Amino acid sequence: MKFKKVYVIDLMAIFTLLVYGEFKHFHYFTEINDINASIGTMSIFLLPLPFYSLAARFIDFMNKKSLECPVVLKIADANFEMQWGNHEPVNHVSKNQFSHMLHSQNDELESIITEMLMACRLKLNKKVVLKPVVVVKTEEYLTQLEKDRLTKIVSRSGALDVVHGQVNTTSADDLEGLQLRALF
Repeated sequence: MKFKKVYVIDLMAIFTLLVYGEFKHFHYFTEINDINASIGTMSIFLLPLPFYSLAARFIDFMNKKSLECPVVLKIADANFEMQWGNHEPVNHVSKNQFSHMLHSQNDELESIITEMLMACRLKLNKKVVLKPVVVVKTEEYLTQLEKDRLTKIVSRSGALDVVHGQVNTTSADDLEGLQLRALF
């Protein structure tokens, strides 16, 4: 049986609250003495665990929400088009070819993708904007090393996860591949 980290943190948080309450205040199972009081005092440092558990649950919930509305990045030669959900796409035309930027000008490529993500976020009109899942679709064939390099660049630009898709497939099909990868 495979436990998730969140459940382990939940169990530790509940155990910490029980230990703190028993040794510091309740004394149902232990006597009142200095050792038990000091154990209760030391367990004060573990009391933030329940809040970490709640934060982890909230972050997982928000990450699942970001899977519902991916960002699609289409790259063709020097033309970049990024679209978040059903909103209007953001276009950028670079003076350098994509393959040249991928191999030698990573900083320029990262700045282009970051600016496009910021422009897409401004069009969302939401107060809280999540880190998006980016589906990258290129017209030219990329080797595995190039895909890894592009994944690192897009992740540094502010993406939660990166999926490489085909030009002729939908984003939903590409995201199914991401969900299958999460199962293994």
